[in-house]
Amino acid sequence: MKPDLVSSAVRAALRRGILAQSALFVDAPALRHTVRCIAAAFPPSAQHVFALKANPATAVAREVLHSGMHGCEVASRAEAVHALTRLRCAPHRVVFDSPAKTVDELRWALETVCASIGTVCLHRWVW
Repeated sequence: MKPDLVSSAVRAALRRGILAQSALFVDAPALRHTVRCIAAAFPPSAQHVFALKANPATAVAREVLHSGMHGCEVASRAEAVHALTRLRCAPHRVVFDSPAKTVDELRWALETVCASIGTVCLHRWVW
């Protein structure tokens, strides 16, 4: 964010009394622009997902999703629940991608949610 924009945002938040112990300021127009640039760099068939661990703040994740990201990439059951409930991400737009998944997590993901399940090493799976 530009310094003058940060100053203005902080002043406005202080005036409105909405600052708690910490605050996150995001340049929403720049964020939307970045998402559009990502989408434009690939064919229309490409489906980009937002790694929820990158910024799980609900308002930021919603902004990314509403700006054109196809869905959420999650690495845990807690992140998947967050994507489905707080972000209202459709189950077919959730990608469960973690290098270490328990059998219970895999079962839950297959029965409950997830467009796909990422894997790095098939030999680690229990068949």
